[in-house]
Amino acid sequence: MSLGTPKVLQQLEGRLQQISLETEQLHRVQRAIGADVSRQDAEIESAWDHLAEVTVPALDVALLDAVAARLRLPAVSAQQVIARRQATLTQATNRRVNLLADRRIQDAEAIENEVQIRIAELDEALQPLQNSTSLLEAAPLFHELLAHRYGTDEYTMRFWQLGYYSHWKHGDLIVEAHGPRLGVDNFKAIAARYVDEKTALEQLQRSRSALLDRRNEVKRVQAELAEVEASIADIDTVTLRAVRTRVKDHLRPLAEDTLLSVFANDEAGLLACKRIIGVGKKKTYLSALQEVQLKGILEEMRATTTKLARTRTKLGRSKNASRQWPEAEVERMLGQDRRDRWTKRRERLSDTRTRIVEFHHYDRWSPGSDILWWDVMSDGRLDGDFIPEVRARGPSTHQHIVNQTPANDWRDDRSFDAS
Repeated sequence: MSLGTPKVLQQLEGRLQQISLETEQLHRVQRAIGADVSRQDAEIESAWDHLAEVTVPALDVALLDAVAARLRLPAVSAQQVIARRQATLTQATNRRVNLLADRRIQDAEAIENEVQIRIAELDEALQPLQNSTSLLEAAPLFHELLAHRYGTDEYTMRFWQLGYYSHWKHGDLIVEAHGPRLGVDNFKAIAARYVDEKTALEQLQRSRSALLDRRNEVKRVQAELAEVEASIADIDTVTLRAVRTRVKDHLRPLAEDTLLSVFANDEAGLLACKRIIGVGKKKTYLSALQEVQLKGILEEMRATTTKLARTRTKLGRSKNASRQWPEAEVERMLGQDRRDRWTKRRERLSDTRTRIVEFHHYDRWSPGSDILWWDVMSDGRLDGDFIPEVRARGPSTHQHIVNQTPANDWRDDRSFDAS
């Protein structure tokens, strides 16, 4: 059985449409994974905050000294923390005294009343000027006429030039439309009136802006005073936050093994460390899913589209218009209909993404074992060959199931052909 060129072209266009629709779906998945990757940064930061919180749950002398010894971080010892607390409190108290003596604070209410009154007066004067200048600026060719100095001795365009009659026409239209309200009868007078109004408008706007700046400056020092007073009232909270920040800054540069060893005998701290490392792995895996797996699939789709476009050009040649094509040749040119396989592949991508994003059982990972985080997250049910560390380990071990779950919780995709 054979098919004529028009029928083949019809099938080819259908195949291109299928690819276009599938590519659009894949791009949606790609954008969703990209958003997931970005969210991991916030989750990592939250994990570091949690580690700092479980490491220093409160400002306790014995606890601070113990943390300083364990982390080899004298800056968080009780003596230094108490000294910094007192220094912070003294500095904040002095700043509060200075701010309370600031005329902007003392006269804040009077300044606000004055600004409100002056702005209302300026707005009343601004409105007619704004309306008048805006009407002229909206007139066709008004700015061009101004630039050419139309209506004055400096206007240089002559009657034989293309724009002359256009200027003449629109200049008259502007005079006809705006002359009566401005009390003038020529464009030169309108232009002069516009310049005067525009100058006055800009001066009033500058005055209004200066008043707003004055109001904002008062609000700024008021906000600073409120912040200083809050820091005095919550000095212990401020101090604890500063201690935790020092702890995070000290721990961040440590290698994973070193970080884990520091908290080896601290159950809560060790779990917090696992969460930090695990979230980092989630970001790595999601990035690999996006940059390796999805990009490879999209490149394959682009290559297929390019190939089919070349075939369409070939079939469109006049010599092929009435040609008959054997079915085997048509299948070779167009390829098989792979919509079902594409759907399954996309579902697999979505399953992998969901498995990574929704993983939160960081306690299941054991430091020092040969089990990768991917094994823990996937339970060995999903192929991780798109991840370099899984691929490098080889196929013999990465299917290891580290946590038994009901078989219907996650589909076993290990034998699925993603091509």
